[in-house]
Amino acid sequence: MTHPITPPPELVQQWRNQAPEGRGSQIREMWIATKAAQWGADQELEACCEWVSAVDGKYGPRLRLARRPKPPSWRTPMTDTFRALCAELVELDQAEPGDYANWRQSWNAAIARARAALAQPQPQGPTVMEIIELHTWMEDEWRTNNDGEDLPMVDFARAVLARWGNQ
Repeated sequence: MTHPITPPPELVQQWRNQAPEGRGSQIREMWIATKAAQWGADQELEACCEWVSAVDGKYGPRLRLARRPKPPSWRTPMTDTFRALCAELVELDQAEPGDYANWRQSWNAAIARARAALAQPQPQGPTVMEIIELHTWMEDEWRTNNDGEDLPMVDFARAVLARWGNQ
């Protein structure tokens, strides 16, 4: 007997066909296992949303939104903002305040922005699955537009750095 949240064989075969080729069996297996885990979690979430909606119709969509928020497709590194704030603090630190009240107000505002920036969680780099998905998508696009040639690693590396920065 199979578990009620077991993907159908056709879907598993579809994932096998979509899994990255030539990257080593461990990455391929992890990709398929991740797809299966995501599918199972989605099945469970839908069952919960259906059950909750039967009790009160407005909570099913809220539960789905809370458990499956839309991920940001591009992460913006804060390096430019951070550098600008550092430059402002250094400039204020080295300034000879002619008008102490205005200088102090600028200093306090810059310090408040620095504290707010430090209170933010550090940006997280990409997961292995995000890198694999980006590579798979880029390679498919590249092969479609370049007579089936492999994607140059330099182009892939540049795309990763453009998307996630050097976190």
